[in-house]
This record gives sequence, C-alpha cells and structure tokens, in this order.
Amino acid sequence: MRGAVSSLVVRCGNAKNGHRAAAVTLVLVFLGVNAALLGWGGVREGGDSGRYLGGADRLIRGQDLEGKAAAYPGYAALVAASAGLGGGKAGVAAIQIALAAAATLALYDLGRSLQGKWTGLLAAALHAGNPDAMRWNVYILTDAAYTSLVVLAAWTIHKSGERRGAWVLLAALTVAAAGLVRPTGWVLIACAGLFWVGVVIARPWMRG
Repeated sequence: MRGAVSSLVVRCGNAKNGHRAAAVTLVLVFLGVNAALLGWGGVREGGDSGRYLGGADRLIRGQDLEGKAAAYPGYAALVAASAGLGGGKAGVAAIQIALAAAATLALYDLGRSLQGKWTGLLAAALHAGNPDAMRWNVYILTDAAYTSLVVLAAWTIHKSGERRGAWVLLAALTVAAAGLVRPTGWVLIACAGLFWVGVVIARPWMRG
C-alpha cells in the first residue's frame, strides 16, 4: 500500500500541468485542516468506540476477540498496533487522516483515468472538502478508515484491470483490509470479480 501511495504522489507531484499540482495542493491543505482539527479538539469517541478499544485491549493481552468486536478484527488490530507503538488514540486518528489523504489522491487518479483531469480534480475536491466525512477522521470508529479503504479498493481494482501484475495482489490486499475493518467490506470481492470479468474478459471479446 505504501509503495502505491508513494507512486501516486510522485505522479501527481511531477505534473506537466496544473491539474496534478492542484490535486497535491488540495491534499496538503486537507492534511493541514485535519491536523488542526486533531490538535484543537483531540481524538473523540462515539457510541461503538468502547467495542474497538476493548477489542484492542484484548489483542494486546493476547486474547481472542469476542462478541461484536470479532466482526471488526482489522480495526481492533489497528487500534492495538497504534497503542503498542506508542501512538495511542492520536496515532489511530493520524493513520485515518493519512488514509483519507491517500483516498483523495486515488480519486483524482481514478477520475482522471475515466473522464479526464477536471473530473479527477472535482472528485478529489468533493472528497477532501466534505465536512461530514472529514470529521470522522478523529473518531475511534470504523467510518473513516473503512470509507478510505473502499475508495482505495476501487482505485486498485481499476488499476489491476489496466495493468494487472502486482496491482491484482494490491487490489486483493486492499479489499481484504476493508473487509477486516468492517464486515460489509467483503462485498467488494463480488465487485472486483464482476469488474474483472467485464473489463478483462468481456470487453476484449466484444472488441474482437
């Protein structure tokens, strides 16, 4: 995942026109605003935060997840990993902000590939400027991480249809991450399968 995001940043940063530079600027502003929100209001908890914090605590103590927390092992592991590395709740929020930034760049690249540079820039702007979506980045809830992973999954699935190779593995890993963070993410397996059948198999056959 880190390599793909870094590649995407380099591609946007080395732009020959203003569209990609604008996308990078948009992401930098997005990061700044989110960092300010985190510093001003701190990390927040919602109704289900106790489930994930409790699950993380069990993982840290070497115990299995139980109850509803068992359906969200990826997020509990994320919270536990942040705690183990000393990042605590703020570390979780920072990871969620980074994922959202990566998703913004992915939307730009996806929109650009499908309908041109202006579409990509509009998609990135709508995502980065959505205050209702942005506010969840500082909550210990699955909403922010899951939304970003769905976007990244859509991007990697699309890329895998164009380039195949390592992108197929990356798409599979991103889909798995989304499913582990929230169980509804497993529906992306069907979405990826339908896409690959339609683009990789059906479209060449129709052209032939």
